Amino acid sequence: MKKILLSLLLGAAAVGGVQASTFNFSYVNGVTNYIGMQAAETYDVAVFFPGEIFEGYRIKKMSANVNANYGVDGYKSPSMWLSGSLDLDGNMFTPGIASYDVSIESDGNFSTTLSEDYVIPAEGVYAGYTVTVATLNNGTAYPIGMDNCVSSDAFFCRTDKTLPEWENIASQMDCGCAMTFVLENDDVSPNSVTISSIPNPLYMEIGKTASINLGLASFSSEPVTSVDVDYNIEGQSGSCHFDLLKAVPAGLNKEFEVTLELPAIDHKFAGNYSFTVSKVNGMPNDSKKNTKEIYVASFSNVPVHQTLIEEYTGTWCQWCTGGYAMLEYIKKNEPDFVVAAYHDNDAMQVTSVYPSTPKGYPCVYLDRYYCVDPLSGTNRYTGIAPLVQDVRALNSQVTPWGIEVSHEWDGDTLVANAKVWNVLGVENGDYRIAYILVADGLSGTTSSWVQSNGYYNILPNANYVDELKQFCRGGKYGKSYVAGLVFNDVVVSTTGIYGVQGSIPANLEEEEIVAHSISFDISSIKSSLIPDRNKLRVIAAVVDGNGFVVNCVKNEVNDYGSSAGVEGINAFDSELPVEYYNLSGVKVDNPANGIFIRRQGSKTEKVFLKD
Repeated sequence: MKKILLSLLLGAAAVGGVQASTFNFSYVNGVTNYIGMQAAETYDVAVFFPGEIFEGYRIKKMSANVNANYGVDGYKSPSMWLSGSLDLDGNMFTPGIASYDVSIESDGNFSTTLSEDYVIPAEGVYAGYTVTVATLNNGTAYPIGMDNCVSSDAFFCRTDKTLPEWENIASQMDCGCAMTFVLENDDVSPNSVTISSIPNPLYMEIGKTASINLGLASFSSEPVTSVDVDYNIEGQSGSCHFDLLKAVPAGLNKEFEVTLELPAIDHKFAGNYSFTVSKVNGMPNDSKKNTKEIYVASFSNVPVHQTLIEEYTGTWCQWCTGGYAMLEYIKKNEPDFVVAAYHDNDAMQVTSVYPSTPKGYPCVYLDRYYCVDPLSGTNRYTGIAPLVQDVRALNSQVTPWGIEVSHEWDGDTLVANAKVWNVLGVENGDYRIAYILVADGLSGTTSSWVQSNGYYNILPNANYVDELKQFCRGGKYGKSYVAGLVFNDVVVSTTGIYGVQGSIPANLEEEEIVAHSISFDISSIKSSLIPDRNKLRVIAAVVDGNGFVVNCVKNEVNDYGSSAGVEGINAFDSELPVEYYNLSGVKVDNPANGIFIRRQGSKTEKVFLKD
């Protein structure tokens, strides 16, 4: 889970005989990146304070930041504002409550102290700013400061040209805009915890328990040492008590996480599952936002689930040796993982328009949803290669989408053939198939192939994988620039990477198979990116309407020039014969009444059979 700024409790002041608590609050932990439309236009940016959490809090001061890396002379007419809604009047936004003129400092910061505190009402309030990019440069092209965030209230944006309607950027990109507020309240509850994030939907295999990570946020005036979570589904209800290993400090939006083990459902089911944080520190939870419902479905014939790992890197990036090392570790130790690496501004770049927005380099997207550091992953795990543990956990999650991909050669054309199905069926869905062509064994001799290395003067950490230690002080590649590296998993074609519209119908029957193909003209790709046509790999993924990956699969291309490759003899797993083995590995011709290993092509799974 991504980290939100855990705002600091600053102090208390006497107001009318009542101790008023004052907080610095932001949805994000500073600024790690800037985004923008790369155009001269006016930006409106906002966050939302939901009344269920913030009713009664007083806004005293607002601050924000724009990109000042190339100066601030290109900005004009900045203002900060409060509004009860984000309604537009034609192509204009006019704040409904108050607007304040501000000046942008040389470092890009600007702020306003309200002449009169604004009390947040029960219906909540939007707080934001407006700024016009008058002169375009490499800074004003990406003006909006942002950071990782899981709250859907943390970033709304529109512009007068490129993005004329308000968009919830927080939900689309899992990020928040860099705004900070001074808030005050006379009556902060000592026991107030909200549910900030929860996987939705949740799929379960019939007869098996499931684990779910519940993201929580404390808005308590006292440290939180324990919580109780109640759940209810399909007539089953229960409660889990969690004594936290480390107390959550007092303050606003102090985020933490608990993992629930949910009971098995013994039949096919589809419906809602409710979760409630009922107690905090053994006392009733005072939060009005302590309950969430999610959609849950249980089924059998569960498809194999693979997580799509997409790295964003470049040879110019000194810390990208960390990402390079982690991908090499994965290639050696986790050969079933599905990996693609997009290169930026070096000899291996094939596009500047990516399926996800890099939030710095290097970064890794998991299923085009979680943006993480390649070395630390989601920070949920510790030790060696936490990213691998993240992917294993995601792979263990149940998905109703199945996907297979094969290939065939037609001269210089590589044809990828995909098959997808949904165990539950789809009604009015928005899904498509995305394709990625990657290559191994890339190398070159020009300066654009030389990898910058920021680890050359760092002593190796005990938790570093061996592939990274060689870039550290005293290692084989322990120097500031490294020539002669061989790059693997490199994306070499943009054909189909965003998802092919119309490749999956809006409506599908249960387990109805859809076939789709796409062609890659290998002769059109520069030869330095495909030194060996037998070191290619086709990735196919099911992508939902939000652009997130719900399942993926890969297929090795190692038959160029062979009769099998020319004739396209590369069968789908589903077209190959099924074999059964007992748990001792002995082949069984007529399995019945027990647990067996079912193998079909490259797919192996445990199954329970009965007469």
